[in-house]
Amino acid sequence: LFFSQFQEGEWLPIQQQQHHYPRIEFNHGRPIFSLSLPHTGMSILPRYFKCGNYAHTFSRYWSPPTKPRTPMGKCMMQNMRKLNSKYPQVNGHNSTPNLLTGCGNYSIWHELQYRGAPPQNENYTEGLCFDPILYPGSLEQLYIARPNATILLQIVDPKEWYASFSYDLHDQWTTWCNPTHSNVFPTERTEDAYLRFYEQYHNTLRHFVNSHHGWNLIELNLANSTSHAVIGARLQQQLGIESKCWMESIKGTIPQFDNGATDLTNNVDKQPTGPTEPSTMPPRLRPNDITYPILAVSLPKSGTTTIHDYFECNLGKFSSRHQWINKTHTIADCMLENTQTNTPILHKCDNGARVFTDIGVYRHRKRCYYPQFHGGLELFAQAYPRATIMLAVRNSTQWVTSASNYRHLKLRWANGQKKNGCPGSFPSPNAEDWEWEEFYERHTRKVRDFVVGHPTLTYVEVLLNDEIGDVVDDIFGFTKRCWGHKNVNEKNMGD
Repeated sequence: LFFSQFQEGEWLPIQQQQHHYPRIEFNHGRPIFSLSLPHTGMSILPRYFKCGNYAHTFSRYWSPPTKPRTPMGKCMMQNMRKLNSKYPQVNGHNSTPNLLTGCGNYSIWHELQYRGAPPQNENYTEGLCFDPILYPGSLEQLYIARPNATILLQIVDPKEWYASFSYDLHDQWTTWCNPTHSNVFPTERTEDAYLRFYEQYHNTLRHFVNSHHGWNLIELNLANSTSHAVIGARLQQQLGIESKCWMESIKGTIPQFDNGATDLTNNVDKQPTGPTEPSTMPPRLRPNDITYPILAVSLPKSGTTTIHDYFECNLGKFSSRHQWINKTHTIADCMLENTQTNTPILHKCDNGARVFTDIGVYRHRKRCYYPQFHGGLELFAQAYPRATIMLAVRNSTQWVTSASNYRHLKLRWANGQKKNGCPGSFPSPNAEDWEWEEFYERHTRKVRDFVVGHPTLTYVEVLLNDEIGDVVDDIFGFTKRCWGHKNVNEKNMGD
């Protein structure tokens, strides 16, 4: 079953066979709206339209650049409030002409949901939330704004969709979104409740499109891998983008980058004669959805600051935490305290963040805790079995040089083992550089071995080189070049 078609009051399957589909012209005035639920392949369409040379008129999540930047869903939510007369009118008329005013002028709109934390008030739990299908009146206003549009709806296996939930999605829907969305989101996190919600969500959109002339609905069933050739062929007929773009966009690995590193040829009995790369990298996973939380387990001076900046650039301010969660507590402090109280390892560590970088501590409060060395990864996998572990690696010799020049990092690590209760985690104070190289490479292998034993986790490994910006954009499905937008100096590449 690959596509659905509305006939005589119900949606019927179409079997795999040749069909002729009419060509759909799309532009700013006749746009494509992607109205799929989260975790239904949200990283596929950015790659697909980029392959079709539409990146310049495609937007994922963000409205046009402003200061501060505004998510498209937040912009639409604000316009809905004005359209509902919750804000003053100007000269007797609503000051907002339509739902999309100020939100952009794109040919393809993707990821329009928005969820924002409530104000910092313990007695106020209603968040800033918008779903284009479920926010009361929003579909009708979207139709008024663009009465000629194509709707893309991606369908996945409902049970797999439920299992892939990000750790925070249910809580945000029920506490932040239900008050403004007529309590349509399930209040109980059970499979049955969410399977019913999944079906109702799609049927709401299907029946709306069927009753509004001028809108076309294209459903893409991703649940069956054998359907992708059919999907590519259909989209080529309707959108004019070559079918190979779809096939390239749904690949789960990036084969052109698989050989970015070489095997280790050195060991503890032989001093390296020159720079070495990390051991042979596993296939680079390219997930079709970003699964949160993302735990960046790179050692310091391996891109931790750049990873943090990258996700804040793409996901918004405060979406990522780098080393600190507040003025007194590091991420590692919080994680260690949770391990001591037998609570989920990131409990109360996030403050709304979904990405965590530079997650170790080696001196603060005379503590030494690195999840990679001290059992934290196992607890992370137990608490968030569908989460993402990200590792950025670099040439080990270059890393040693960088770590040596960064606030005496090597020396502090080595000397702090006794003081901070971290015996055996780091080389000794008298260790040679080649021993530190081996330490770095052992860390890389340790992370890889861990994720091999936890297949439900998503593992993303990237090599810090000149191509990394294009690589991470392709992996996560972002179209805005955010990698290194702050660390523009070459000397900061590994921060």
